[in-house]
Amino acid sequence: MYGIFWQCQHRPLHTDNPKDNDKTFSASAQSSDFNSTLLHTTDALTLIHLIDHHLLLKPKKLLIMSTTTTTTITPEAIARLRAQFEAELTTSPSHLYHPVDIDRVRTEDWQVKRFLLEKEGNESLAFQALLSALQWKASFGVHDRGDSHYPAELWLLNDIEIAGQDRQGRLVQWGSIRNKRYFKPIAALARQFVAHVLERADRAAGEGGFVIVSDAAGGGLANVDLEMNQFNQAILVHYPQALKAMYIVDLPWLLNSLMRLMMTFVDPRLRATVHFVRGGGAGELTRYIDPAHIPSSLAGGRRFSRTFPGDLVPLERCYREHGLEEAFVEHFYKVYKLERTGVPKAVEDKNNVEEELVEKVKNVAIKA
Repeated sequence: MYGIFWQCQHRPLHTDNPKDNDKTFSASAQSSDFNSTLLHTTDALTLIHLIDHHLLLKPKKLLIMSTTTTTTITPEAIARLRAQFEAELTTSPSHLYHPVDIDRVRTEDWQVKRFLLEKEGNESLAFQALLSALQWKASFGVHDRGDSHYPAELWLLNDIEIAGQDRQGRLVQWGSIRNKRYFKPIAALARQFVAHVLERADRAAGEGGFVIVSDAAGGGLANVDLEMNQFNQAILVHYPQALKAMYIVDLPWLLNSLMRLMMTFVDPRLRATVHFVRGGGAGELTRYIDPAHIPSSLAGGRRFSRTFPGDLVPLERCYREHGLEEAFVEHFYKVYKLERTGVPKAVEDKNNVEEELVEKVKNVAIKA
């Protein structure tokens, strides 16, 4: 989840699971005239007017989720949900649940407890939420793809890394928005990447949860994607009690009004976790995170290397695995002004990732 509210353009809403279309998204504006106009709108005031007219006057149901609760969950309640799940496994097709999730429900209390907390101890609702989450993970293939499945550029252009803690001891996932763009040939891959990043952060954080820091400096209208925003919110429901806070740093003034409109469609409990701050390592972000954990890109004092996965492969070396054409790869590299020579087929060392690839993307900025 590399920035809940970002990317670019609006397209007909969908997930890769057709069953999710009618029950997961919090708001949709699907009139053809609105979609057509929005796709070609670059003027901020026009865009905001369109969203105000077509979304605020026609609100849909909001996603309901919480990030904290005071409900006490007993070991007996966890045991009862586990027993229900075991019974479910005896009567359901094997493909509905991934072996990874089955094992985690059986061995990790948190994977059951979190749903009970989310539903305030209501075991019936918690059980249904548990089944829904695990079925979605299996159908979406969350556990079928590792870090190296995704081209290095997805990680590096979006500055996705898990590093450090906030002042409450919670894991921090970092990201930025300035380089986000929509490319139709990799739209499905981008959604898979978002889900992978969320699953990865959730696994690393455990019961303590995690926070997201999104560097918004340099962002513009070309980085806003209503559909991806809704997709992010939709899948967050399957990770109850995971996201504890989100800090959006240096949001450009051009996006302030648009963000306010978008936030009206976020559940109030989730909305309460979002903080807009000015200044990274030398500003307001230090109220929440020690400057020693803030990367240099945000004027922080972190001294160690960026923590990208160590087995990343550039797009130009793996595009065929994703069913892409050479013409698209050429276009992708031209858009970001990246060279296509001198990059190894596989980068085995994290330092090499930084030296070989970060240098090429660190000054790239896609703006409205």
